[in-house]
Amino acid sequence: MRIITVLLMVVGLFVAKVSFAGSADLFNYDAKAVQSELSALNAVDQFVEQNDVTYAQLLQMNNPLASGLSYGTTGAFGIQMLEPVAGIPSFVWGFCFGVAGIAVVYFVTEDNDETKKAAYGCVAGTVVSAGCYFIYVLAILGGDLY
Repeated sequence: MRIITVLLMVVGLFVAKVSFAGSADLFNYDAKAVQSELSALNAVDQFVEQNDVTYAQLLQMNNPLASGLSYGTTGAFGIQMLEPVAGIPSFVWGFCFGVAGIAVVYFVTEDNDETKKAAYGCVAGTVVSAGCYFIYVLAILGGDLY
């Protein structure tokens, strides 16, 4: 049994090492690229401050500044999607955090579809956890049989 536990720990450490190996460049960015991406937003900000208008009024005026901006992202078939909570998909919230993840998604997004995705993640996480526990118990019982 100790051999199985040690092997699982070694495999877990190897997987963690491989998955986080290329993440060092996450903290590097190109300041010029950031400024060029935010230039449209800066132009809208200056226009709004000078003319005291809202985003909805900019859209009604068909102002070219508002044409490139949007609040959400567009998914498949042109459906407008909300940004995920803290950049983490709803399914992952439910999978990793269970009922607490469902609650976070429900209270932050107030969207039934996203809450349903978190619930599916919770069910999947429970099934995976129960399967791992079942395999662990079988390993313990199998080690004592011989």
